[in-house]
Amino acid sequence: MAGTATLLLVHGCGGGGVSGSTAPSGTSCGASGTAISLNHGHALVIPLMDLDSMVGITYSSPGSADHDHTLMLEVAQLRQLKGGASVTVEASVQSAHTHVLTLACVS
Repeated sequence: MAGTATLLLVHGCGGGGVSGSTAPSGTSCGASGTAISLNHGHALVIPLMDLDSMVGITYSSPGSADHDHTLMLEVAQLRQLKGGASVTVEASVQSAHTHVLTLACVS
């Protein structure tokens, strides 16, 4: 896929975020660039309210990419992100490939 700029914007579907997240304002959570293996323009943004979810959340890529990847974050992984730790997950296989994402929250 050399020469293409495919963007994988992944958003939460499902979940049940609790309002009042204690994550500092100005913080963003997710992965992009070299934090995603074999990256060819993918990016993942996790809404801050998802960090307080009481259930695991599945993220998917319905955007303009010619393929779709999904990944599941369990409640414990969301708590790790909220606490400042990074979380590594593998996305589903689509178009004969997958990506390993190292997710983190940064100010």
